[in-house]
Amino acid sequence: MSNASIHPFPARMAPELAEGFLDRLADHSTVLDPMMGSGSFPLAAARRGHRAIGSDTDPLAVLIAQTAASHFDTGELLDYARKIVSEFTVGDYQEHVLGKLTGEFINFWFDSETRDKLAGLVSGIKKARPELRPALWSAFSRLIITKDNGASKARDVSHSRPHRVRETASFDVVEKFLPSVSTVARRLEAQRSPGGGHPAGESHGSFTPLRSDGRRIPLAPGTVDAVMTSPPYLVAIDYLRGHRMSLVWMGYDIEYLRELRGTNIGSCRGGAAESEVQRVQELATSGVLATKDVRLVNRYVSDMWGVIAEISRVLKAGGGATFVIADARLKGASISVEKIVTELCSLEGLGISSRACREIPANRRYLPPPRSSGKGLDLRMREEVILGFTN
Repeated sequence: MSNASIHPFPARMAPELAEGFLDRLADHSTVLDPMMGSGSFPLAAARRGHRAIGSDTDPLAVLIAQTAASHFDTGELLDYARKIVSEFTVGDYQEHVLGKLTGEFINFWFDSETRDKLAGLVSGIKKARPELRPALWSAFSRLIITKDNGASKARDVSHSRPHRVRETASFDVVEKFLPSVSTVARRLEAQRSPGGGHPAGESHGSFTPLRSDGRRIPLAPGTVDAVMTSPPYLVAIDYLRGHRMSLVWMGYDIEYLRELRGTNIGSCRGGAAESEVQRVQELATSGVLATKDVRLVNRYVSDMWGVIAEISRVLKAGGGATFVIADARLKGASISVEKIVTELCSLEGLGISSRACREIPANRRYLPPPRSSGKGLDLRMREEVILGFTN
């Protein structure tokens, strides 16, 4: 099985965790990841012959998952990408911008020459057959969502910590587009190879990526055999902060994306809490939190309660749910995400059935921190806990 992602994505679920979970499933199970990110777990489940469903609110995450789940011919994808490049004409970026604030955002992060070249690529992608578009958009996004060299003026975009470090793009985006499409095609082929499996076909399972909120899962009660998910880290990764850099080119208004960031699970916007949420927060907190940080953790508890309630609702009797989590530190206080999840699962009738712990490899430990950040980030999230529950 190929573990290479078709697109950078922060803190993807470790493939060996998904494989170990799938080893224990009955054949042809219905499995769900309600916070799938780029879809690592449901894609692995589909390769094993299961009916896999994944959902996320992040449009770029869903796009990447749609690309991985697609059935098109990669030769056709490459032919169309060559056509875009051979017939390329510079565009007017303002034709693809929704709203004044979106235009200001693009002007801040992209130089004028690159803006219009990206607009030309956008025009070509929009003319492609619908089944090719997710892969073409993924290749386009790879030019922007990078760590160092990229189409924008920023670095650390792939780590969701973009900061402006230059005045022009690092390369010509038209020259880099076809190699980016080639990378997407090559990694899709690796996933579809006999060793990698394929998410579709008579002898394989299926993978359905959904753009939906884990607190409102669009499935009927008692229809899922098993759930595996890795919730957003508490106060660590703001996925949309980086992803919006490419999403604004795909027709998303920056004001909409800002609102989505604020309503997502694990958002850094705090909120008022009912008494039971406050009780769970206090149970999980060691140390003293400022009032605004109490509200932030309360919001996380409330969000996770909504997800766990939905998981309990859609699971079949006897079905299992596995959470891959990491505890957090917030300005000197320790927050036990393990206690949060365990307590909320108990409230929703899910009994704990297993617990395992493993060190997060250094090359996966929150992304790693930028060279200039000191040791603060590196002190967080050295360990993952894998918690199993039964309905």
